[in-house]
Amino acid sequence: HDGKGVQGIAPNASVVAYNPFDASGTASWDDVRAGIVDLKRRGASVVNVSLGVKGWTLHSEWNNIFSNPAVAAAGNNTVFVIAAGNDGSTQTKNIAWDMAINPALIVVGSVDPNSKISDFSNRPGSACLLQFGLCLAGSKLADRFVVAPGELLLVSDGKGGLGRASGTSFAAPLVSGTIALLHDRWPWLANHPKESVDIVLSTAKDLGAPGTDEVYGRGLVDVEAAQSPINFDKLTFYQFRDGKNRGAYRTAAAIKAGGVKPAWEANGVFFYA
Repeated sequence: HDGKGVQGIAPNASVVAYNPFDASGTASWDDVRAGIVDLKRRGASVVNVSLGVKGWTLHSEWNNIFSNPAVAAAGNNTVFVIAAGNDGSTQTKNIAWDMAINPALIVVGSVDPNSKISDFSNRPGSACLLQFGLCLAGSKLADRFVVAPGELLLVSDGKGGLGRASGTSFAAPLVSGTIALLHDRWPWLANHPKESVDIVLSTAKDLGAPGTDEVYGRGLVDVEAAQSPINFDKLTFYQFRDGKNRGAYRTAAAIKAGGVKPAWEANGVFFYA
């Protein structure tokens, strides 16, 4: 955030990293589990995962990962953002999913500069997260899928310079950064990961077929929309005077209708939404 190179989405965020891969570039699911536990031990509130299995947008083994007691305990205040993978495949296989430990999860695909799905990006397809063998309403993988820019992104080359790179592993951190900004703007949301995910999903810009679809899922992540109240009319304004909560509150409709009274300003009154 110095006016040079790459600024990113949330340049003031603290980042911790864990590399689950060995010298051959291989990682086991035990390594993934250990990585999540280690990141949580070091205070991560958003866990960005850039790994996967060829041919899968979301592998069935993730259910076992999230069912692990140590990971399940960490999941109470964690958002998980998982890169969809770069095989250009569409998932058709359903996944058995334990809704009792249902984590706050977003899967991220890539789009090009014209917001068209990248040729290499995996897609959610018709896959479902099955509960007791049933595909219930809102249980499609597409319901937890968004896309973000993932082609020719400017990144550090690790040698003090810059280069361009493509892949869903570059799209996913843009969503993680969006959540970091969301938690910075509305700090109480850091303790509500599922609501945080819902905000990102519900404010995404619809792409492709109207509504949730098998290519773009919920659509393109919208950083600005995610930071704003979804409906200003549902805000409640609490009245403070001289730094103390006076217990009075007004609806957005009342504030819009009556405005701020000159006497309120003179008496040091302000409102907290």
